[in-house]
Amino acid sequence: MSVAIIGGGWAGLATAVELHRHNIPFTLYEATDTLGGRARRLDDSPWPLDCGHHLMLGAYHNVQRLLASFGKKETRRLKRHLLRLDIRGKSQRITIQIANVSPPLHLFLGLLRAQGLTMHERGTILRLTARLARNQFEINEDVPLAEWLRQQGQTRNLIDFLWRPLCLAAMSTPIENASSKIFIHVLKECFAHAREDSDILLFDGGISQALPRLVQQRFASSIQYQQPLQAFTVERNRINTLHFLDKTVQPQHVILATPASISQQLLSPHDTLRPVCQQIANIDYQPICTVYLKYPPHITLATPMIGLVGGLCQWAYDQQQGHIAVVIRGPGAHTAMEDGKLFNEVSRELHGHFPRWPAPSAWHIVREQNATFNCRSGVAQYRPQTDTPIDNLWLAGDYLDTGYPACVEGAAISGIRSAQAVIRALAPQSAASA
Repeated sequence: MSVAIIGGGWAGLATAVELHRHNIPFTLYEATDTLGGRARRLDDSPWPLDCGHHLMLGAYHNVQRLLASFGKKETRRLKRHLLRLDIRGKSQRITIQIANVSPPLHLFLGLLRAQGLTMHERGTILRLTARLARNQFEINEDVPLAEWLRQQGQTRNLIDFLWRPLCLAAMSTPIENASSKIFIHVLKECFAHAREDSDILLFDGGISQALPRLVQQRFASSIQYQQPLQAFTVERNRINTLHFLDKTVQPQHVILATPASISQQLLSPHDTLRPVCQQIANIDYQPICTVYLKYPPHITLATPMIGLVGGLCQWAYDQQQGHIAVVIRGPGAHTAMEDGKLFNEVSRELHGHFPRWPAPSAWHIVREQNATFNCRSGVAQYRPQTDTPIDNLWLAGDYLDTGYPACVEGAAISGIRSAQAVIRALAPQSAASA
């Protein structure tokens, strides 16, 4: 019973772990020589770096279950931090510390004690969160988030200084067109259940040392690198043959865990899959630029992440040992800047917020033009399901309809679902052979 997993990003890795949990053999084909997809370790960086900075939250239960399957040692490497929002501009700073009490009191107390907000602004946010709680974090229409927030009475200052940075961090999409439904779903998962769901999770050594490293170590014999899938042939509504650069493979089942654009290219030659291709064709993408700066080891942020407003920098992340990652999501003036100029501007902005810091001793920039799908309002209707019209083909990837924006939890959900679909398909065959 051979299962081919195409793609070694987090969706493909989650698929592999779930299949292994049910004792189903698989072969994972990765187009590059590194696992992890967008959350991989960078091979060409001047010091050990992960690609981008991927936020992990306590609400990411599927990611935590996958890591827990590798043993308690790996679970202990996942460090929890109480959520503290620290957002800074040139003349204003907002800090919100989530209280270590049961929900929803943890959120209400955090907002009541928020620093940098007027009493009116605190009341405005509290009324909105209370309304969301009463309505079980459900809204009727998926309008752009900025429009929805204005409808809910949020002030311009709150939108620009609080909601805009949060939207970029959670959705990697500008607030002017971001999906309000998906943003509110993220709020629900973080704040409507257990207090721990709002925690920030950090993995020792970075996110590439979590699932990508663990899968590489445990399933080395089941992974084939530098094997980009070129095409596949279909007979009697089943994939018959996978065509790689230098070989062909005939698996029993196939899980296509490639990025949306690559999946569309592979599916498009087949008439049966045209409806799925038309869905995916309506998904567009957002760029992400990450500027890595190396400071002396004692340089650190007060919290794992700090929001920055009023310049190019959006969020700064503490990667320990003096390594700071500044992430700029979406389009902007930075896209046209030469790397050296961009570094100088980012370094200057950081110095404005942290004037006692010395100049960075090294830097590295990674630009990803199509980093994540555009999580805009109405995008849910274009996000496909795991199943396809081909009997032995399933999809995986964070662009699928998981309810989440582009994130490692969405990828994990899609991978687990695709593995479970294969398990269901194998059940009648196993019963028949028995």
